[in-house]
Amino acid sequence: MSDRPANRAVNAGGRRGGHSGDPDRSEGRGDGRLSTEALGRLDRGVRDQLPSLPDLADHRAVRVWREAIHRAWGEGIVSGEADHVRGELGGVPVRLAGPADAPLTVVYAHGGGYVLGSAGVAAPITARLARAVRVVSVDYRLAPEHPYPVALDDLTAVYRTLARAADAPVALAGDSAGGALVVGVALRMIAGGGPRPGALVLFCPHLDHAEPRNPTDRDPAATGADPGALAAAYRRGTDPRDPLLSPCHADPALLAGLPPTLVQSGTADDLRHQAIRFVRRARSAGAPVELDLWEGLWHTWQYHRELPEADRAVAEATAFLLGRTAGPMAAQPSRPELPHTDPA
Repeated sequence: MSDRPANRAVNAGGRRGGHSGDPDRSEGRGDGRLSTEALGRLDRGVRDQLPSLPDLADHRAVRVWREAIHRAWGEGIVSGEADHVRGELGGVPVRLAGPADAPLTVVYAHGGGYVLGSAGVAAPITARLARAVRVVSVDYRLAPEHPYPVALDDLTAVYRTLARAADAPVALAGDSAGGALVVGVALRMIAGGGPRPGALVLFCPHLDHAEPRNPTDRDPAATGADPGALAAAYRRGTDPRDPLLSPCHADPALLAGLPPTLVQSGTADDLRHQAIRFVRRARSAGAPVELDLWEGLWHTWQYHRELPEADRAVAEATAFLLGRTAGPMAAQPSRPELPHTDPA
């Protein structure tokens, strides 16, 4: 029997970190035991029945649909956890949680296919992070009302504001679409010689817009929508291989500059192959990227408050962030330019 926690699926060889293991594996190496809570969730179905996607050209209908889904997701309801205080940084609305004197600040980008989600919806994850670090959860603007690169610009504005003022590390974390957004911010900093984040954590990230998705699949946000439709509403004609949209296609010279990065995915996550390809590409470039695959777990299981696996995953991510960040941030050497510039 493994001495690892149940369902913890590490790199082949049983080691975690650095360049150990085989990132091409799509199977986990945990002991295969799911908690009673996770088994119950699987019995009920991991995706909820929610209102169907409206015509994305009808922005009013999209807003009504979005509000209904956010209510169903229990937006901002995190019983017994850290308070989330509304604020603004860089002209962008945020929610702040965690101790003000924490040794690390984490800028968080929620998921939701670029069309759904909010800092309030992300509270089940950010409240867990806020047990040990200061969290700045960003309410970036959403598609289709605000297509690419608006969300990325909002995250960049918040990160730059914090990084300029901070005398301690600032890290970045995000789930699903938010995972791509925070990698995009990091690549902007690397390309422009800006302050590089102390570390990255990506929960079940969406990292390749060029990868075809099965139109019969329900989207990872559990809305019943074609998963490609949400991403297309954000891209709106942008090349899906743009590295700021799809970090899987970033130049190795840029990937080499990534800070310590942890990628968490599950063996039942529809996007796990993107996570594996990104890790393989980043490691080949020399970046310090780690991959954790969790046996039998689905897309963004970290959101489910009742799962011990969610507590454990976020606790491990927190430990990674604290263990990989130390000392003040510094401007990095200039790298090859990306096709899009930072907001003024």
